[in-house]
Amino acid sequence: MIYQIKDGEKQFLTTIVFDGIDFNIKRGEKVALVGRNGAGKTTLMRIIAGEEALDAGQEYKSPNFEVAYLSQSSVEDEDNTVLEEVGLVFNRVKAVMADIEKVTQELEASPEDKDLLRRYDNLSVKFDMLGGYNFEFEMLRVLTNFGFVDEQLHQVVKTLSGGEKTKVAFAKLLLQKPDLLLLDEPTNHLDLSTIEWLEGYLKQYEQALIIVSHDQMFIDTVVDKIWDIEYGKITPYVGNYSNFEVLKEQNMLTQRKHFIEQQKEIKRLEELIEKFRYNANKAAFAQSKIKYLERMDKIELDRADKQVFKANFKSGIRGSNKVLEVNELEVGYDHVLAKLSFEVFRGEKIAIIGDNGTGKSTFVRTIMEKIPKLAGEYLWGHSITKAYFDQELAQVDSKKTVLEDMWDAYPGLTQSEVRTLLGNFLFSADDVFKQVSVLSGGEKVRLSLLKVMLSKANTLVLDEPTNHLDILSKRSLADAMNTYDGTIIFVSHDRHFINEVASKVIILKDNKIDIFNGTYAEYKDRELNQVVVSTKPAEVVKAKVSKTYSNNWVKKIEADIEALETKIDELEASTFDQEVYEDFVILQGVNEKIDENKVKLEELYGEYYEYLESID
Repeated sequence: MIYQIKDGEKQFLTTIVFDGIDFNIKRGEKVALVGRNGAGKTTLMRIIAGEEALDAGQEYKSPNFEVAYLSQSSVEDEDNTVLEEVGLVFNRVKAVMADIEKVTQELEASPEDKDLLRRYDNLSVKFDMLGGYNFEFEMLRVLTNFGFVDEQLHQVVKTLSGGEKTKVAFAKLLLQKPDLLLLDEPTNHLDLSTIEWLEGYLKQYEQALIIVSHDQMFIDTVVDKIWDIEYGKITPYVGNYSNFEVLKEQNMLTQRKHFIEQQKEIKRLEELIEKFRYNANKAAFAQSKIKYLERMDKIELDRADKQVFKANFKSGIRGSNKVLEVNELEVGYDHVLAKLSFEVFRGEKIAIIGDNGTGKSTFVRTIMEKIPKLAGEYLWGHSITKAYFDQELAQVDSKKTVLEDMWDAYPGLTQSEVRTLLGNFLFSADDVFKQVSVLSGGEKVRLSLLKVMLSKANTLVLDEPTNHLDILSKRSLADAMNTYDGTIIFVSHDRHFINEVASKVIILKDNKIDIFNGTYAEYKDRELNQVVVSTKPAEVVKAKVSKTYSNNWVKKIEADIEALETKIDELEASTFDQEVYEDFVILQGVNEKIDENKVKLEELYGEYYEYLESID
């Protein structure tokens, strides 16, 4: 274990962010923090990074603990070239090398000194983890995969774009290889190929990692544990995000069953108490049941925040069958980024993908007449009405309130209609009187999407519509897109969203266009040369054999689960004892026992879930 918080509390004014949270992270673990916007994910990252302090609770860090946080990484000297700036991380390797040489000299004088031998071993491990033997190769590999070409490596940092500077800081962070790496929305501003490379890199990353991300596919690929933050509590789950959703739903169902059973038992006991309270012969019995009820650990149902905005996109008029014809269209600014020719037909849902700088957003801005074409033609079909979502315009600042902004856009609506529509997009009560300028990124996106919906256009042109939306909101938008009766042309870097919505994929690469009729997953299968065999031998389906469970079996497994949970709690509490956390060998042994018991607990829960599912 390298970091731990016990009974942590955090509050801002009257808002409780965390209330008695407990967690620890071990070396090499990869964790995703999940929860709705505003649940406290970034606050927790800042606490772990040392930028915020707990109001109460205990915090433990292993000796010489190093943590690095992407948001706190910055360029040290913008007059450096990219190679010089990223190469500054190499100073840490040089310092470790100097320490190794110093300890080596001391060992020559005292070859049996155990403290020196231990220090030499620790420094050697650290030198290896920092990539000391192949650092320069690793540095070039990371920069290349972040999209830097040879000439850019010698470019002065201050001449780079904001996104490129962020990539320089990110590269430094990865090469630093701290004990714990904290990444807050690491896929923002990265194109698909870079995201896929980063997934592979982090999957093989040897140190501990905590990620906050709304990219479900990225989380599923990288992490092995989920921490669910909800209503001030943290609940850990083993596995990736898809596994977490299943387990969370199962836990809620299990808890509800126990709650119902306990409520029935409470009602039965209360009826017994009432029946015998005034009976002289049964008064002692009634009193014992009263004390039993007082001591009973009452089950409280966990709340789950599943609120999502409710969108219903519908077209006002049908429009022609051919929606758009693009012929030798050249798009760009001072030079051609892409040359495109294709046709769009009514009802198609087309995703435009490609690396940054290939002309995706430039294309949609061109066909929406926001910028002029460089050459070629495009022609919209008869009776085609269009609505445009622009990722940059969606983040506009305005002194108008949300209510005023909507009313100005659609003055024909009554106040009641506007309030209802805003409520469906999660603007309730006093939220409608907030100035647009103070809204979060996700709130601004929802407001823009509501205007797109009310346009009743038969063609939607969307440029990164999922930016700033959490996973549940993205899923809600995908569902709305799938039931929409019109045509969609959209740009996105979110592979899960693309796969859920797109029926056709247009890939821009090296000033060329590739059109794939099918889903994103099918496109990736083709890219990986995977052959999908459509005809498989029929599988023999065996009849499910029903299993019976005795009351003794149920009581025993429930008791075993309770005993294991108690034992795990005791073991985790012992890691705060000074004699434990100061002795690495003892601490490692305790952590191994915790892991062993958690595996046993998972197995018991697996059997218990089978029993619960068998209950009619």
